[in-house]
Amino acid sequence: MDFYLRIAELLEAGGRAVLVTAIDGPAAGKKLLYGLAEPAGEPGVLHSNLPDQLAAEAAEAARSAWGFSPGATGTEGARGARYFREVFGSPPRLLILGGGHIALSLCQMARLLGYHITVVDDRPSFANQARFPQADEVICGDFGETLARLRVGPETYAVVVTRGHRQDEQCLDHLLRTEAAYVGSIGSRRRIAIVRERLRESGIPAGRIAELHAPIGLDIGSETPAEIALAILAEITLVRKEREGRLKRKHG
Repeated sequence: MDFYLRIAELLEAGGRAVLVTAIDGPAAGKKLLYGLAEPAGEPGVLHSNLPDQLAAEAAEAARSAWGFSPGATGTEGARGARYFREVFGSPPRLLILGGGHIALSLCQMARLLGYHITVVDDRPSFANQARFPQADEVICGDFGETLARLRVGPETYAVVVTRGHRQDEQCLDHLLRTEAAYVGSIGSRRRIAIVRERLRESGIPAGRIAELHAPIGLDIGSETPAEIALAILAEITLVRKEREGRLKRKHG
């Protein structure tokens, strides 16, 4: 099998992939392809010529890089070998839940940063392509029902800025049960403390709740919607770059 030809086919179909190559040991040069053939599908091992005892290690190395930006590379040390990983495919996905003023600024700025942008709101006057021309996808529908249909994986960065507390909590309860790389929500510290307790009562693990970015965004003294959007995207960029740089810091 030609691994790179298969990657080209995946990209043409709108998918993404991580190619893992053993770079030392008796299997040096052998590869594993981990990918997603359809945007709405689930990723998995597509092909491998690695020995069985190394394939599981290589697959884990691929999974840990799944949310990285296309073009990202790095080495991963494991028990059986060291692996070189290459990420191919679609850009990271920004999921904006809520179509208000902050969402407008987020969409405009995120387009400049190269994100694939999806905006969701349950009000037709707020969820339409005319309002969000920079978005790749605008969905008008119930937040819970829409999230149940969308694939939210390690390449997804989700921002919850809906019009009300009930909608915020509905979205957070769903998102924190997914593998989203980032989940952030707007709100006062007092309000967020209440939300965290309710999420705990709903059965979400404490470790996952601790990963919630709320109040959302870096503390840069933001006041206007544009400044808040800037703080949010700065925080998302920090999280994404830290994930991509973790391997380099580890193996230096």
